Amino acid sequence: MINKKINLIPSDLIVPTKVKAVKAFFVKVNLILSVILVISLLGAVGAYFYFSLELKKSTSAVADLKTIVTSLEKSEQKLILAKDKLSKISKLKKSKSIYENLSQVKNLTSAFLSSSDVGITEINIDHNKMEISAFSKTSNSLAFMFSKLVEVAGFKKVVLSSLGFNPSFGYTSEILFSN
Repeated sequence: MINKKINLIPSDLIVPTKVKAVKAFFVKVNLILSVILVISLLGAVGAYFYFSLELKKSTSAVADLKTIVTSLEKSEQKLILAKDKLSKISKLKKSKSIYENLSQVKNLTSAFLSSSDVGITEINIDHNKMEISAFSKTSNSLAFMFSKLVEVAGFKKVVLSSLGFNPSFGYTSEILFSN
């Protein structure tokens, strides 16, 4: 047996070798482009999953920061309220208390009760000041009243805001004590 090739295809239908070479070239290019396309798709899918995870992390971090900010705002409000309360407390500690003013009123009334010509008609007491409206029937009792005021009063500032004379009642005076 002899190996011979028998070609039954007519010679016009045979594909030229140049066309076969071009076809082989395009097959190789197609294969390379397909590999590049698959690698690009894998890269795009990987990038999508990576960035979606990063987005979730960033979103949760933003939510955590928002809760921290709201808690800090509440803490700041509490701190401001505490500072206000502390400033009011320190102001009250620095100011003379009403009870101290009441003890001075007690001393004044006991001093005035020793004379029947001197009396107190009205007393207004505040934290830092006290106002007394008093009367005296004679000028001697007026001098007695002022001497007792100087002895008893423990205020830094004493102001005689008004002094008047009424023939039927005597001398009237309003005295303001303040720190």
